[in-house]
Amino acid sequence: TNATLPFNSFLYLTYTQKSFWDIYKKSSPFSETNYNPGLGIGKFYLNKHKLLNMIGIGLEHESNGKDSIDSRSWNKISFHYRIAFPASISLSISTWIPFSYKSNNPDLIKYIGYFEAIFTKKSKNDRFVAEITVKKGATWDNKGSLQTQLYFRIGKKNNQYLSLQYYTGYAESLIHYSEKTNVIRFGIVFRPSNFFLPE
Repeated sequence: TNATLPFNSFLYLTYTQKSFWDIYKKSSPFSETNYNPGLGIGKFYLNKHKLLNMIGIGLEHESNGKDSIDSRSWNKISFHYRIAFPASISLSISTWIPFSYKSNNPDLIKYIGYFEAIFTKKSKNDRFVAEITVKKGATWDNKGSLQTQLYFRIGKKNNQYLSLQYYTGYAESLIHYSEKTNVIRFGIVFRPSNFFLPE
């Protein structure tokens, strides 16, 4: 929002929707969709409209919209910090306090954990981006997840990217959060480039 709050902070809304499309099955159904709306307050540090650093706190809900034994949902109060470094490198760190999840998925936090870190590196010409996302489960075993993603911008002045992604770990989807996933994906990604990293 444009309204400035105390300490020069701003109210922001977030929404993520993740759908799993079984294109090889008959009728090509969506096996699950995870909905993740959020509301937060953040303090942003910009340089010529490019995000440098950010500190935020938010309230988030995530669910899969199903009922009965397939219902999965959880809520969290999340804390975010993002910092940019020279050479077009950034680090985003998030941690959260989960609540209202034990009735549907009591051991969810064992797999999804309390912490996420995202490391991003952009090339000098803005055409290539590498991103690594790590989540650590709440136990001392190998629960959690690792996602590596490479982006190649199709044109010099647009926001369409070809992307190659590798995901390994747990809790990629809510309904199968306790099952380990190993998958490679290739696709097209639309993401803003002018609000990505500082020059």
